Amino acid sequence: MSSTVSSRRPAAKGNIKTGICENHNYTNPDTGETGDCPKCASGERQNVNVQRLSDFRCQVCGGKLTPVKTSLPMSKIFMGLAGVAVIAVILLFVFKPWGGESEVDNTPVSAYQPVNPPAQKEPARNEAETSVKKGSEEGKTNVAEAKYAKKTVTDRVADTANTAAKSSSRSVLGGAAVLVKESSGYTTIRFKRSYNLDLGKTDGSTLTVGPGDEIYMANVRNGFLYSGQYKSSSGEETQLSGLKVRL
Repeated sequence: MSSTVSSRRPAAKGNIKTGICENHNYTNPDTGETGDCPKCASGERQNVNVQRLSDFRCQVCGGKLTPVKTSLPMSKIFMGLAGVAVIAVILLFVFKPWGGESEVDNTPVSAYQPVNPPAQKEPARNEAETSVKKGSEEGKTNVAEAKYAKKTVTDRVADTANTAAKSSSRSVLGGAAVLVKESSGYTTIRFKRSYNLDLGKTDGSTLTVGPGDEIYMANVRNGFLYSGQYKSSSGEETQLSGLKVRL
């Protein structure tokens, strides 16, 4: 009598893979029309138990599926986080010092401590020296003022002309005055010699302007003076308007 020994092996569980169908040339057996596979049109994800490579096919058209990536199950994510937390707690208990010892600051203390040098005091100035210096400065100022006072009207007119030369200027009124375009944008007419300025009145009245006088903030258009602020060399000022003097 012979006995036969048979070995039973568990069936392979296979490998669950997820894919989508991309068959756009599916022929419908009912209508004969060609187009997208129903699974392809819906974009449905199909889970297939793959034991052989040929098993990874669409359940409707039998076309080859395109694999898609699937995210990890939430249970596995939570298990991973829980494992990390357990490891962190173990490390905390292992490396945390237990006892009454306190941390000791082992920072070396430098024996050298810089000392700020005392502020140097300015040497006390001799009152006599200060007085002499002040008197010298006042003397220079008085000399400069005296030199300016000695200047004649002609010299002052020359100074005015030199200042005007630094700006954009031109001779007007037959050479009696200089028209200056100031850097500020205003126009000034400075007189070098006497001139009778027509005031534009019906009675023909005029204004006698002397050397050193000027008309500032002058309204000049197309070669004519229409208005401005007249200022004499003595400091008197008059508003001029209604003029039409050819420059």
